[in-house]
Amino acid sequence: MSLTLLIGDDDKTLDLYSLNLEMYVGCEVLRKKNFQEAIDLLKVLPKLDLIITQKQTDSRETINILETYLLQNKKETPIIIIGEKFQTQIKATFIPQTKEVKPLIKTAATILGVSAQTMVQQIVPDFYPISINYFTCLEKSFCKIFEKVGDDYNILFDIGMLIKHEDVKNRIDLGIENFYVSKDYRLKFVSEVTSAIVEQLGNKNLDTGLRIRSNEATVNLIRDKVGLELEGFNQETVELANAAIESLGTVVDQAPSLKTLLSALINNQSSYLYKHSQLTTFLCFHALDNMEWGTKEQKNKMAFISFFHDIALTRDEFAKIHNEDELSKSHFSKEDKERISKHALLAAKIVKDYPRAPIGADTIIKQHHGSRNGIGFAKYYGDNISPLAIVFIVAEALCDKILENENQDANISSIIEKLHYRFTSEKYSNVLRALDTLKMN
Repeated sequence: MSLTLLIGDDDKTLDLYSLNLEMYVGCEVLRKKNFQEAIDLLKVLPKLDLIITQKQTDSRETINILETYLLQNKKETPIIIIGEKFQTQIKATFIPQTKEVKPLIKTAATILGVSAQTMVQQIVPDFYPISINYFTCLEKSFCKIFEKVGDDYNILFDIGMLIKHEDVKNRIDLGIENFYVSKDYRLKFVSEVTSAIVEQLGNKNLDTGLRIRSNEATVNLIRDKVGLELEGFNQETVELANAAIESLGTVVDQAPSLKTLLSALINNQSSYLYKHSQLTTFLCFHALDNMEWGTKEQKNKMAFISFFHDIALTRDEFAKIHNEDELSKSHFSKEDKERISKHALLAAKIVKDYPRAPIGADTIIKQHHGSRNGIGFAKYYGDNISPLAIVFIVAEALCDKILENENQDANISSIIEKLHYRFTSEKYSNVLRALDTLKMN
């Protein structure tokens, strides 16, 4: 087995690299946080097959010290450097900085002499994990679905068997993240389930409950894949997201009243994050319908923004933080607080890679808590942000208040009256007046 050294201090990224290198390339991976630690290891390690690093670590220590050591000790270990190309005297292969791990895996496999056929034989376990979120919106199983109990894999749903969503929901509540399919069926399963969800969401006659479950499953899948910035968008995730974004609008169009929508979300036991996205879409649509300059294109843009604005938040509790005071007093870890503070900026960066994203959507997402740089929560809301960002900010504020007591009929006029004290600018007041026409029934 070949031996690879990873150098870096971004643990999440290195976790991703390590997992893929071990599974796809079949190499043993060692990790060091900086170049000096790497040199100390090289001094005692007789042979290393590959080094993977960036030009510098977050400690600002550059690769120059590693380059000097390798040249002085006449070591010719191949090196993959992730980032922009620069002049170097050592044997190095450069690959661009990207969220995708495929370029790294392909380059490492070439250097280590691992063929595609060998990788296929190495990587696929007999039971292949599939995110449990897929199963919240499927009616029947395409193949045998297994769950892992200890070291055993037991059949949970047989071919053609109805999928009991209550069983799936219970397992999600228990923290189970994956079900499993036979390795020989993994590609076909992912293809069929993607097509099934897209077809469901495109069906205008789809039952509202199933549509909501399909939408939420898609949001969760996209969050798992791209919300943590560990993977980029691919054909599957873009196809799913496009269908779900359109379907957010369909749910709004099919809901005869706000009360009907809230009842459907509650009856389907939707997560707070999903309820927040769906309800904000509803409120944005209503505001634009009651403003002179609202258009269909802008409503489509708002559905896109509602879908992605909290994509970097991983827990319902994170989305319930609305200001700096709540954030500072929360019990969350330092890392979680930083993610909450920067989630608008992170989401904006994520959607920049989305093919044919609505023009300006990333800016509105970045500004959706009133901060122009996407970090933190504004205490005072100014006019120096886009008009659509103002619509979204006000709609989201109303959404937050409605969801505080979701089981009771909200007094919309009373809530909006209080929001006028928070949003004093005329531009914000115009949006509040448009929303004040909304009734529960």
